[in-house]
Amino acid sequence: MVFVASSPFYEGTSTYAELTRSSLSLSGIRFSRMIVLDGRNMSSCRQLMEKADLVFLAGGDTWMQMKLFENMDLRKHITRCKGVIVGQSAGALNLATDVYCSPTPEETATKKYWKGLGLTEINIEPHFNKNMSDKDFVEKVLLPDSKNQPFLAITDGSYIVDDGEKQTIYGETYLFSKGEMKQICTNGKTLEFGGSKTTEKQK
Repeated sequence: MVFVASSPFYEGTSTYAELTRSSLSLSGIRFSRMIVLDGRNMSSCRQLMEKADLVFLAGGDTWMQMKLFENMDLRKHITRCKGVIVGQSAGALNLATDVYCSPTPEETATKKYWKGLGLTEINIEPHFNKNMSDKDFVEKVLLPDSKNQPFLAITDGSYIVDDGEKQTIYGETYLFSKGEMKQICTNGKTLEFGGSKTTEKQK
């Protein structure tokens, strides 16, 4: 398991990595070894991608993480991975070909759009909560920005699987597109789209 950081030299990365490995272990998914990939060992990026059964892209500052990815040439080397690639929060945003990162106080990015890793065409807005989200932020930022580039707003606990042929949404998800917001999946259901006709079904 290779846990890819969002910051080159953040001391807390190892703690988050161990929590992630422990959580997977509770589900019966265990690894003989875990390596944190950050600014200290990024010269080993290619070799680690070739050996990894799981590459886990951490959450954090999306722009800072993308600069780290560029410094380690991850866009090139991650294509050598034969295992599963998982992105959490910022890591999920940066998986996209064309990243949209909504401007929030937590982000250091001075722009909203940049080139990501190119592993999926899906753009997400993570940690979305329709009832708790700032109404002004939705109306003044997310809806107008969706006219430029559509994206999926997913709630905590929801996720998307892209197997290269189709994409499947699990849980509560909203589509932002052309200045409008529409709920397309609910908790307890899945939604398949991409390679086949979009269908919604009960889990």
